[in-house]
Amino acid sequence: MNRVSGLLVSTLLLAALTRAEAASFCVADGAELRQALSTAAGNGESDSIRLRSGSFSVTTSSVAFYYFTSESFDLEISGGWVSVGPQPCLAQTGRADATVLSGSGVRQVLSLGGASGTSGNISVSNLTIRDGDSAQQGAGLNLGGIAGFVGDLSVSNVVFDGNVSATFGGGLTAGADGGVLKLINNLFLRNKCGSDYCAANLTVNAASASSYRAFFSYNTVVANICTPGAPPSCDTAGVRIGGSARSLFIGNAFAFNAGADLKLQNLTSDVYNNNVVDILGSPAASGGNLSLSNPLFVDPFSADYRLMFASPLRNAGSAAIGLPAVDLDGAPRLNDYQYDIGAFENQDHLFGSSFEPLL
Repeated sequence: MNRVSGLLVSTLLLAALTRAEAASFCVADGAELRQALSTAAGNGESDSIRLRSGSFSVTTSSVAFYYFTSESFDLEISGGWVSVGPQPCLAQTGRADATVLSGSGVRQVLSLGGASGTSGNISVSNLTIRDGDSAQQGAGLNLGGIAGFVGDLSVSNVVFDGNVSATFGGGLTAGADGGVLKLINNLFLRNKCGSDYCAANLTVNAASASSYRAFFSYNTVVANICTPGAPPSCDTAGVRIGGSARSLFIGNAFAFNAGADLKLQNLTSDVYNNNVVDILGSPAASGGNLSLSNPLFVDPFSADYRLMFASPLRNAGSAAIGLPAVDLDGAPRLNDYQYDIGAFENQDHLFGSSFEPLL
């Protein structure tokens, strides 16, 4: 190989390596977030969108923040970022309430999806999605889609608060058609719907049910209701799972939801170490579950759904799956001999009652 050819090959390799790296965005307001999502949908590379601490909203369109791609590249959206000196979005806070995406009570907050046959993974983490209102499903977040979208979906350390859908999934509607869905360390509260499944409406399909493809783990699902005037068929204000994939519900705290907490409409669901009062459908396997109508939260009337020290949900979880090192507060996830049920780990043993409510 001569020198010119060698330089050409080196240049092409460098370009390929550069192209393979994720594009990174540091955004500070709703307009910048819209622009970042628009760019990410068609720039031919994976994208990481870091949201600064603060509030994000817009004043136009029926969807505040929209992303739909025909490409198979990953998208990662995370909140709570702060700049350090001249370096933008260098450090991240551990609290989901540091970054708030709002629909202002008049529009869907966030819609993220891929076309049939695309396989880019989508993840959302460390932020609050609030006050969405939509005639469509997923007033808070509409994620993925089941019409041939095969990417993995992940939502962690997110608060879904006060979102209202005229149909299904006031807080969240998510669908995967071959990929894996993971929902971990989230809080669903005060979401409403006009049809059913007010906290979350989930559908995951898979060619085989031999392994888990849907994980709903260590979430807190509380105070979700059907809208006034909703038909009697609105019987599950909590979470619904459908599709052909095998799912695992583990370590979740359900309480104060209208109707059922959980509706199982998929092929196979295993339910372990949850607090769940009312289930529609039969788990394939279950164990270690509690059924407490009052799990002893710190102050439900002030939306503080951390566990009291005396709560039976303390140390009632399971180490069967891996969890992040921190809970929804950014506090140590394992504080005693076993995980606590729900999105918050009781910290009295280490810190006393020093954490402020998220809401």
